[in-house]
Amino acid sequence: MYISILPLARSLHPRPYTYSVSELWAEQIVVWGLVEVPIGKYVERGVVASIENEIDKNIEVRPIVSVISSTPLLTTTEIAMAETLAVRYLLPVHKVLAFFLPSPLLARLEKRNYIFEEKGSWRDHKEKRKKTIHQYLDSIYTPADADHMREEWVVFCLPDDFFLYAFFTEEKEKNILTIPHEATTTRKAQSWIDAREGKYEILVWTRKILYYNLSRYKRLIYVEDAFGAEQYQYPYRIKNLDILRSLTDSSDIDITIISSTPSLELLANFRDF
Repeated sequence: MYISILPLARSLHPRPYTYSVSELWAEQIVVWGLVEVPIGKYVERGVVASIENEIDKNIEVRPIVSVISSTPLLTTTEIAMAETLAVRYLLPVHKVLAFFLPSPLLARLEKRNYIFEEKGSWRDHKEKRKKTIHQYLDSIYTPADADHMREEWVVFCLPDDFFLYAFFTEEKEKNILTIPHEATTTRKAQSWIDAREGKYEILVWTRKILYYNLSRYKRLIYVEDAFGAEQYQYPYRIKNLDILRSLTDSSDIDITIISSTPSLELLANFRDF
């Protein structure tokens, strides 16, 4: 048995690593679970990206060290996004995977023994996925417009905290989770867990929400802004629209892009909307 691994702390290229699995660990291997693998002289944690039936017999494959968790942490969507962004920006894959599973989150998950509660979700058969660019020609997007778009299992992705405070500043409803930029790392880690468990029916945050596990949600509302077009995480800069494009290509969530003055990049790269 062979598996592809995305390391969490060390890698030299944007592609997954391949390892063999002994019979001792085979039954505990779960796609998107967590394992320990040798990388050079180190032993590091990594996420199982896929199970491989066949590999190139001419390459040397090392065995995994152990299985840490048989609970899926990510989905096909996040794995595909990490690989796509790593290749596009020529980054070691562990650098990109850290955007999806930062260290404070992994520490909190370890304290929970990687156990999640299944609290809520949206599940339905969709005949056709909806991908829309909604352009405001004679007006701008206002909090009143956002109120009309509130429904169960919706994610609002706003440009910055100015939008967040203007649109959801008085939010006290139990089914809505807002995550301001100044939130502590502990709160952000717990917010990731709450989204994974489906504790809140509506999520509101800035571009960081694109890295969350949104498998329980049915619609993403992305408010475009010409300013701040990149996410800067030292020393890397990744365009927000590249993240959104990779999410679009790898998930089945409905996506609505809101814009008063759509950029040429948006119109060029989202022609299928």
